[in-house]
Parts: sequence; C-alpha cells; structure tokens
Amino acid sequence: MGLAALFQAVAVLVAPSAAPPDLPPLTAPEKAALVVVSGLPAPHGVAGVLVHDYDMRAPPPAGALVFVDQEGGTASTFGGLPPGRAASSFRNARDAYRAGLATGRALRRARVHVDLAPVLDLPGGPLGSRHFRWAPSGAQYAPECRA
Repeated sequence: MGLAALFQAVAVLVAPSAAPPDLPPLTAPEKAALVVVSGLPAPHGVAGVLVHDYDMRAPPPAGALVFVDQEGGTASTFGGLPPGRAASSFRNARDAYRAGLATGRALRRARVHVDLAPVLDLPGGPLGSRHFRWAPSGAQYAPECRA
C-alpha cells in the first residue's frame, strides 16, 4: 500500500461520519477500533480478537470476529482440535480436504470465525512444517476450513 493510499484510509477513518440521524456519529477512536484486531483481553469496540493458547478461555467482546492460528502440529491455538498434524505432512489432496473439513467444523463449534493458517509455500520455504509444500493439498484444505 502506498503512502497516499494509507493517508486516504486514515482520512476516511477520522472524517466526520455521515451517519443517519438516528445513529450517533463515531469518534475517531471508535472508527479506528472498527478495523483493529486485538489480543485478549480486548478493549471495548474492537472489530476482532486474535486468540492465543494463553487467552483462549477469555470471552471476546460482543460482536467481534475471533481469529486463530490453527496450523496443526506444534503451531495451533487449540491443541486438541484438528488438523492435529503439521500442514507439511499432507501428501495427497484427499487427506488435506478431510483435515480442512474437520478443522472448519471444530473451529465453528469453538466459535471461531477466521483461521489464519496454514499457508501455501514453495518447498524449502521459511515456515518449515507450518505450511503446505504441495499446492493441491493447500487448495483442497483451504475451502473446507471455513470456520
């Protein structure tokens, strides 16, 4: 994002709101909070919370989206939930599909909205076991992991 685009985004956030008459206008901090993802405990009004293993039992703010990093293997917010094994260990699309489906269902039950991981990378990438090394596995996992 260029500097000009960043300034435009900030200007939109702090500009007076053109809210309907029955809604109070938002202050600049209230507008900024709508795009902030915070850890827990989160301040009032944030748009989302990133849940880590140390704070996953803390209640998220009402109306906030809950984000987790559920990669499998050693990098998972919820150790007892799928996928249970590292993304790099999937060698066929069928297993990745099943793991994505199970992970999405489990995260939905845990009231999670967004899973930030795992990622797709080239063999030898910097994330080691935390990413898929084979594109078809990542392509099958991702659509099914809808939390």
